[in-house]
Amino acid sequence: MAERIKRGMARVQFLAVKEIVQNKLMQGYTVKLIYDELCSEGKIAGSYKSFSRYIKIYELTKINNAKIEQKQPVNSNNQKEQRQEQTPSQKVSFTDGASYSTLIKNTENKEESN
Repeated sequence: MAERIKRGMARVQFLAVKEIVQNKLMQGYTVKLIYDELCSEGKIAGSYKSFSRYIKIYELTKINNAKIEQKQPVNSNNQKEQRQEQTPSQKVSFTDGASYSTLIKNTENKEESN
């Protein structure tokens, strides 16, 4: 059985190689392959279970890294502006008895006159 390390040392060792792990994940290496390589080099001594848990905790996955690069800031004002730019035909209800085709014709006539 492998020699036990002091409590908390697995996290310290992981954080020391965090950038290496992140780069290898982005290159397509599997978590197991990265773990085996780092263990054989003597850079980490913790269990595979703790190693994979730290990858999840520190969000070092290929998917999450790709999403971070593609994220754009959300502008709530932009969403409000899009709602305000609705055309009159989208806002009008048909409770006054007018048909949809009558409404479209009236809207087209107004646009042509402007």
